[in-house]
Amino acid sequence: MKTVVLMSGTFLLALIVFSGFDWNAAELVAQVKTGTPLDEQFFLPGNLYNEPLESLSLHLALILGTAGLPHILIRFFTVQNTREVRKSLLTASWIIGSFYIIALVLGLGTVALIGYQELVSLDPTGNLAAPLLAEELGGDFLMAFIAAIAFTTIIAVVAGLVISATTAFSHDVYFHILKKGQVTEKTQLRAAQWTAFVVGLISTLFAIGLENINVTFLVSLTFIVAASSNLPVLLFTIYWKRFNEVGVMTGMISGLVASLTLLLLGPHIMNPEGGWIPHEPVIPLANPGIIAIPIGFLGAFLGSILTQRSAQATTEFRQFYLKAQTGIETREDRP
Repeated sequence: MKTVVLMSGTFLLALIVFSGFDWNAAELVAQVKTGTPLDEQFFLPGNLYNEPLESLSLHLALILGTAGLPHILIRFFTVQNTREVRKSLLTASWIIGSFYIIALVLGLGTVALIGYQELVSLDPTGNLAAPLLAEELGGDFLMAFIAAIAFTTIIAVVAGLVISATTAFSHDVYFHILKKGQVTEKTQLRAAQWTAFVVGLISTLFAIGLENINVTFLVSLTFIVAASSNLPVLLFTIYWKRFNEVGVMTGMISGLVASLTLLLLGPHIMNPEGGWIPHEPVIPLANPGIIAIPIGFLGAFLGSILTQRSAQATTEFRQFYLKAQTGIETREDRP
């Protein structure tokens, strides 16, 4: 439902934007250029970053991070067989790719129709671009419709993330690691409830702290974390027979820690002109994916190399590899 509501609402806005420019993308971009000051041309494609390394790092995070997003990974757990997995992954990838294009149209349309100066005066953070565009195009009714879509999407995403966090901690960490399976269901449920409370509280405190900050950097951070912690585990699991459980843990932990550390030391947090920490950034990259991604792969590689893998695990890998690449199940795989 969230996907249908979000895609339909944003697609409707994109169509209205295009109709206002006679369905001409070149005219839309020209209007953006005309209404933007010369020193603020970052709205135009290719002008966001002056450093090629910064652009390369951002593109690496966006391309590689997509493969490690929960939106993609969850497809593996909601289907019946290998054929349906491939079909589900392709569908999710097309939906996500379409939304990227729609978001680009909405961003350009906001600047072209509202104007840079008015947009900055109404909302200096830039977080309300979509509702402001909806109000410009369709008045209060369309703005209320888009705001309702935004709240629905946020609630759905937050609910999914909280459920994922509580399940991961109560089942994987608390039940298997801390208690070694010696715990009742009631106690495990209580651990999940406390996890939901703590995750919600931390998220709320962060949201309050980011009230006056443009939150788009959180999107790039999400992709960096996915590319540096999830993607190495996925690739090594499918293509490297030496990969083991220790490699999974070291890869995910090293990628996550590297991503968060580089963010804390970067210009989003350490900034003398309004950052959380009024100090010159230690890491100049706003998108440190080009550093964090290799660290995640290196952690997964070293964790596997420095530990042993059993002969049974190697046999299981051959069966899994055959099934992953061809969809053919061996006799051992069948129930």
